[in-house]
Amino acid sequence: MLEHKESSVSVYHSREYSNFRMIEGNRELNEIKINKIMKDIEAGIDVLKYYPIQVREVGDRLHIIDGQHRFYIARKLGRVIHYILLQEDQSLYNIAVINSNTEKWKTRDFINCYVNLNNEHYKELDAFMKTYGLSATLCARLLTDGQPGYGGNGNQNMEDFQRGKFEVRNRDEAKKLADICTHFNDFKHAKSANFFHAIKKIVDAGKVDIWDVIKKYNSYKDELVKQLSWKEYISNLENIYNKSLRSRVIIYE
Repeated sequence: MLEHKESSVSVYHSREYSNFRMIEGNRELNEIKINKIMKDIEAGIDVLKYYPIQVREVGDRLHIIDGQHRFYIARKLGRVIHYILLQEDQSLYNIAVINSNTEKWKTRDFINCYVNLNNEHYKELDAFMKTYGLSATLCARLLTDGQPGYGGNGNQNMEDFQRGKFEVRNRDEAKKLADICTHFNDFKHAKSANFFHAIKKIVDAGKVDIWDVIKKYNSYKDELVKQLSWKEYISNLENIYNKSLRSRVIIYE
């Protein structure tokens, strides 16, 4: 016969919904996730009582550290809130780690987190993403070291990003490069890191005027096709640039 040892962790319950508070900066509610959990409950799979939310007592409120979706659903359905009371304080980064054990935070979640906490660097990153329609990773690279390509101290940079240490250090150059690349927006892969890297290499090399490259692209748009690397994009753009020229011009080396 199995022996069961009772845990020292107590699970409490309450219907006093006003006692609970979703903390500023935690992940935004996901409607898809909410609908899925509610359908499971309607089908008889009640996850609420088997997965208590985790809270920390702050004054006269219980701040939700993990389980804000389950809290939202229980409140909406008028169900009992099952919760575990954490004794130790938690930073937002630690909250992200706790959440990631069940569902990993995405880059967008970290951005929302620090935007909600009025971090000016993340607010600028968020605005840059929305202005140019680029990925968070590409924008972060452009705004920090100006290098859209891969490489560098990637793991450490990501950890700093998650801990709220992201800093905008390359605003003007990032905007300049992004503005140039908007002139290729008819090309559906123009927002990729490889394409940005290729354009930056051409601009930095200074062998041709990038606006002349853009003019040639506008005349031969169908010639620009998806490539697997920034070097192949440069080769592709060089072939386009040399259309109708008598002597071949090298645009990067």
